[in-house]
Amino acid sequence: MSASNGKTYGYACFDRVPDFKLQKWEFPLQPLEKDMVEIKVSHCGVCHSDVHVCDSSWGKGQAPLVPGHEIIGVVTQVGEAVKGLKIGQRVGVGPQSGSCGECVYCKSESQTMCPKLRQTYGTPVTTDGYEGTTQGGYALYHRTTEAYAFPIPEHCDSATTAPLLCAGVTTFTPLKRFKVGPGTRVGIAGIGGLGHCGIQIAKAMGAEVVAISSTNSKEAEARKLGASEFVATNDLQDEKKKAEFFESFKPCDIILHTIAADVDVNLYLSLLRKRGTMVFLAAPPANFSISPWILLGHELNVTGSYSGSPQDFRDMFELMSKHDIKAMVEIMPLEKAYEAMQKVVRNEPRYRMVLEMPKDQ
Repeated sequence: MSASNGKTYGYACFDRVPDFKLQKWEFPLQPLEKDMVEIKVSHCGVCHSDVHVCDSSWGKGQAPLVPGHEIIGVVTQVGEAVKGLKIGQRVGVGPQSGSCGECVYCKSESQTMCPKLRQTYGTPVTTDGYEGTTQGGYALYHRTTEAYAFPIPEHCDSATTAPLLCAGVTTFTPLKRFKVGPGTRVGIAGIGGLGHCGIQIAKAMGAEVVAISSTNSKEAEARKLGASEFVATNDLQDEKKKAEFFESFKPCDIILHTIAADVDVNLYLSLLRKRGTMVFLAAPPANFSISPWILLGHELNVTGSYSGSPQDFRDMFELMSKHDIKAMVEIMPLEKAYEAMQKVVRNEPRYRMVLEMPKDQ
């Protein structure tokens, strides 16, 4: 597997506006520091976060910008201090590429809270005379620190594993944090890129899984993925049907809310047991509201979760390897990256888009 010459090409957003486009762009890779590895990318998942960043719905940032943080490829170069990875090894990279390693968060395996957290793409970098921005996986090569490049189990397919580097670890981490296991009833709200991974992961942890979606169109798939129960929230709009439903429904201990659309959050909260926990994994519209009465009366916990620490990644890969967890994907070539992103915008994938890099370059 050949190394780069310090440059690569990818597909970048040059104007971070709602009607952004992607253009082919040759750019210099950041210098290979002593604790870094270079990866020749074979696959990169397309996350809805990529769209939010490119269209500036999460705020303006630097450009040009190569998105992509569900990266799988093979190590082609290693820095002089790299000890745990070797050339030719297959690894994956998620949304983060570095942290300070010294703060209270880094020392307690909570690196995502590090004030100096470096994102896989979009973080300004100044080092060794180089000044630029970290660039993501819609490219032939990628460089990152060793601590954020995770060995991929040998038997795992690269295309169906790539989305787990974001969608997988994002759902795994809160389930691990809240010690989900046998006897826990877990609701997965939203059966999409995150949700279909969350069902599999919660099931593998031994939980009873309730899939929650607006309609019953995804019920068969959700049950096949591991859900033992399915709730269609549109059926609960009628007060009589809603009352009948709650007469027999057993509430959830924890619900992972993976929905970025404008929905009635209070309805989802009503599916929790008293002192249950709602974990937001996606960002709903900024104007959504939660009734304080449902929080007070049921003493509910509402929290959020963001990606995972390096240890969370390692633990997730151990679980997915043991239980054959994989994403349902549609694969497109790198040169169709913009088309893949637009399919995500239109909510068409079942359930994750993955870009495949040219094999002859």
